Amino acid sequence: MHFGRALYSISSGDILTVISPIDYLFCGFVLLCSLIVGLLLSSKYGATKPAPWIWNALGTLVILSVVSSNATVRLDGHQGKVYITRVLFFYPTRNVYDLAGLQGATIGEADQTDALRLVFSNGTLLQLTPFNQMGGKNQAAASINQFVQQHGGTGLQ
Repeated sequence: MHFGRALYSISSGDILTVISPIDYLFCGFVLLCSLIVGLLLSSKYGATKPAPWIWNALGTLVILSVVSSNATVRLDGHQGKVYITRVLFFYPTRNVYDLAGLQGATIGEADQTDALRLVFSNGTLLQLTPFNQMGGKNQAAASINQFVQQHGGTGLQ
């Protein structure tokens, strides 16, 4: 859950989903900057030297792959599972945990920033967001804790 502007919590019966969507505005900004660099390269080198264009395209691709990273956490009370799907460098990974092992969610704090973390009963802390000023983390933690309490867990305060 990475470069979005906010986290969103959606609850539907026995399923709670916490989403960190892609920041399309920032992606558009990156593409606009890439276009401007491309135009400057074409005015300087023309079409005779493809190397600057290739580096511009590769750089844009790398930046977009990081900027478009996102994640979804789905707590399924019916199946008793926690599904975490992350996309980084356009590659999705999915991890599955037992809901019974989830104690709840906390907010870790550092210099004027915070991060959303899941706390498991075996002592594992799973950080879901980077330390940043993304909104919605407190609401997401409260939703996760309430969901855990409703499904037999303790939840964290």
